[in-house]
Amino acid sequence: MFTSEKINKIKLESIASLKSEFETLSKEKKIPPEWKKIFSKYSDLNSAAGMETWLNSYFVYHYFADIELEWKKVESKSQEKITEFHSEILNNLLNDFREEDFQFLEWERLKVTKKNISTCLKTFKSKSLKDLTKTQKKFIPGYYLNTYEYAPENPSKAGVDLQLKTGKTPIPKIEQAKNSIKELEHFWKEGFDLFSTLTDTILIVQSDGLVSYSHFTEPGVSYINFIDRDLLDSIDDLIHENAHHHLNLLLKKYRVFKKDDFDTVYYSPWRRELRSLYGIYHASFTFSYGAMLFYHIFTSEKKDRSILTERDFLRAKSRFAEETLMLNYSLEDLQRDRSGLTSRGQEILDKLLTWNEIANHNLKSVLKDLRRTEFDSRLKELDKLLKKKRKEYKNLP
Repeated sequence: MFTSEKINKIKLESIASLKSEFETLSKEKKIPPEWKKIFSKYSDLNSAAGMETWLNSYFVYHYFADIELEWKKVESKSQEKITEFHSEILNNLLNDFREEDFQFLEWERLKVTKKNISTCLKTFKSKSLKDLTKTQKKFIPGYYLNTYEYAPENPSKAGVDLQLKTGKTPIPKIEQAKNSIKELEHFWKEGFDLFSTLTDTILIVQSDGLVSYSHFTEPGVSYINFIDRDLLDSIDDLIHENAHHHLNLLLKKYRVFKKDDFDTVYYSPWRRELRSLYGIYHASFTFSYGAMLFYHIFTSEKKDRSILTERDFLRAKSRFAEETLMLNYSLEDLQRDRSGLTSRGQEILDKLLTWNEIANHNLKSVLKDLRRTEFDSRLKELDKLLKKKRKEYKNLP
């Protein structure tokens, strides 16, 4: 849908913009030399994630330093005033950060006491200061496969205090990670070229229920759970996170949505819950690349030179069918409400719809091939669920 050459051009423009922003900041502000040194290292490596994190951390550090000054005027006052201060800052964070940012989440669930507020502000500042003064491995481009980080407790509950531990990656899992990259290139050269362009860093992570993730502010950094996943899953995880990097890059360059609309009115087949226009658009983009991956795997003429098993190829067919059924549902919603997208947003949507037409041209024969297999009943249940949800949410949005 998007050539690696076009995407690489946009990526280089983004990197140049980050460097220019730093130059402007350096002229306007007195930045300590040791802070500048960290940015310069990232700049020399063209690490977009490192530069973007540094710039964000610079502003976040001073943002909370200013709040801390305001807090000094309030902390000796009554509990009522302290509670009012907490509420006021919460509203500011909601406007200045995103709801999923840890600063907002930590402040929102904070038990409002003098000690907790003081500690929380210091924590926010110290984290930002660390980003400004210390080089982080994850922002140095490379595939770090020999070790992995794992969470002894549920990350969703631990929040900012989450303590990750480091383990030595089992040799079979190192091989799996390497093979997932090789197999991606083997089956889908175009997808591999996009992966090579956009994914700068791979870090292995593990915790209960975790598949993979990435961050909007860390372009090119993919956190992949190779430990609990098999080879086919891992190839998919690489492409899935790369698709996030892909769309995030486009979102930073282009205005895709006409307005910020966080109303959760679109049913998500993937999460089985209502999501916003942004969430459904993001899901439709990333899972379209997943469907393309599985299509290229099971239609390849080079299966005999792959280390994937016969069951893996059957699973690829099943995953293709599954993603296509879910994409049919969400792309119908996006097509119906495309007025909420800019011309650029609609252009991207049209590319997804074009691919979806190709997928549906193959869907009937794939479903036929999967009859009387272990995957047949699951696909029929999914189809039944989506038809039910279409009736249930037919008047939304």
